[in-house]
Amino acid sequence: MTKPLYTQSPSTAPRLRVIGVLLALLATSACAADGTAPAPGEGESGPGYVGLTLGALSASCSDPSDVGANPLAAIGQLQVRIRERTGTAVADIFDKTFEIGSGAKALTVADIPAGTGREITVLGFDKGGTKTPAWFARRSGVTIEKNDVAQVNVALMRFNGASCSGIPGAGGLLNVVYPAVTPIADGKVLVTGGFAGLEDKADEYVIGQAQDSAYLFDPSTGELSNVTGDEGARMMARGLHSGIWLQGRNQVLLVGGTTKFRWTKKGDAPITWSPSDAPSRGYEVFDLTTLKFLDPGQTNNVAKRVLPALMRLSKDYVVVAGGGTWPAANEPNKDTYGKGDLWDPTAGEFGSFVPTMGALPMVSLRAAHTFAAASPTASGTSRYLLVGGASDLQFPVETFTEASDLGSGVFSGNIVLDGDGTDALGKLHFAGMAALSENKFLVLGGVRYDGTWNAPTTEDAYVLTFEPAKSETEPARLHSVRVNGFGSGLWGHRVTSAGDKVHALITGGFTDLAPNASATATLQVFELSGGNMTVDAVAPTTPFVARAAHGIARMGNDCFYLFGGMAGPDDLKKVPNALAETFCPPYLGK
Repeated sequence: MTKPLYTQSPSTAPRLRVIGVLLALLATSACAADGTAPAPGEGESGPGYVGLTLGALSASCSDPSDVGANPLAAIGQLQVRIRERTGTAVADIFDKTFEIGSGAKALTVADIPAGTGREITVLGFDKGGTKTPAWFARRSGVTIEKNDVAQVNVALMRFNGASCSGIPGAGGLLNVVYPAVTPIADGKVLVTGGFAGLEDKADEYVIGQAQDSAYLFDPSTGELSNVTGDEGARMMARGLHSGIWLQGRNQVLLVGGTTKFRWTKKGDAPITWSPSDAPSRGYEVFDLTTLKFLDPGQTNNVAKRVLPALMRLSKDYVVVAGGGTWPAANEPNKDTYGKGDLWDPTAGEFGSFVPTMGALPMVSLRAAHTFAAASPTASGTSRYLLVGGASDLQFPVETFTEASDLGSGVFSGNIVLDGDGTDALGKLHFAGMAALSENKFLVLGGVRYDGTWNAPTTEDAYVLTFEPAKSETEPARLHSVRVNGFGSGLWGHRVTSAGDKVHALITGGFTDLAPNASATATLQVFELSGGNMTVDAVAPTTPFVARAAHGIARMGNDCFYLFGGMAGPDDLKKVPNALAETFCPPYLGK
């Protein structure tokens, strides 16, 4: 008889990590340049107004004493900054600080220049004259009309600190590892799946109890909604899968995953998985309009993959690449994983994977690899850079370039590499990658495989500069520069682009291959500005819980949403409530 996985009910288990709730302000304040706000529509045509409805996330997931406290009672001032964005140009058009009464619910701000695409940032300062903001909120794409009030919801989150999100009255959320956190429309994120159970064997951990759950987080309100669905209409339980938002249909495509994975106690290898443990359905589609999973019907034409690269093409076509067992050099199903799969949004009722007839051959098999979007081609088609996890070390990096015909493109390894660590890039598995300025990327961490697995090292931190081929007869070029200053080697961490072409956030990670080596609680910010590279360890104002194997995505307010993770496998025995947090980095206050 198979030993059952260890589980805990979130309703009966001790709440070691507590879920926070959203608290709203309690009174109304109106402000204008002269301290009063004329009624909209009165007088001559003039500037507009912003009516801010304010709330705040209360608790750090690591600080139970914070639960139930009203953080807004401590706020004495709100600074409102408004910027105009035209293409890449940014201009400050409004910046004022307002005194607020204890428990204010709303703030109406007058004399705002009318226009579209306004970015509104709200910084909250605690009472006592502190000069450092304690709270942060942002809304982008706001339209301000003359003599009218633009009503805007904002949820204040800890500035340079973690705020906890949750579903009030739901008894907490079951903690998971390796969920998928996918950025979607309106700056929201969709959280799906993950693993919540542990079987402790003599020589290995088996981590399973894959989840079929789905949650939607809205940074404008701070609300986390359960959108799992009814029995029979849910996704198949899975973790270690990937997700991508399809804008045209407003749907999320989830691909791959497995129902369990293993981690040897010898400390000489990372986690492993088997295609025999993959769910019978290779993909899911979640409709963001109806908030329901759709029945995909046939699920052929897509391989069983873990952590595949999902590359969005024009018109919501998607190419799926890599994701077999690792190391890729030992993958027995080379025909299956040596090519990409194609999602066609026009096939079937709501899209489907379609046969490619071998039309998307990769240069090298790749598993536990990383990727990022490069600059588009001259004709406007997409281009991607895939790094590491290679079966053929002659091709540590390859590109995928979308062709002019819909749903087509070419993988290429015709790239000349030079600089630091070029012999290591192809060997790296579980590295993180973030796009910076045009065709510059941070690649950080991971574990090398050169016949045996090697512990992560601080040497594996690089800024890559990609130069596309100038003609069909010339190679592309890739220059690598090693980055110093990261505190430890990492895997199971996350490297996430800030979207400003300057910063990347590095969260958590395991520092060794041994399961009993706890993950780090380190938050680090990388900055590339004017050719200068800096690494800063962030000292958050609220404790950041040690974790790895978590999911993360940048939200529409430019803060980050983190879900799940563990310091080590034993966490799955004792931590029933999810690490569901926001983090707003210090550079957002500039």
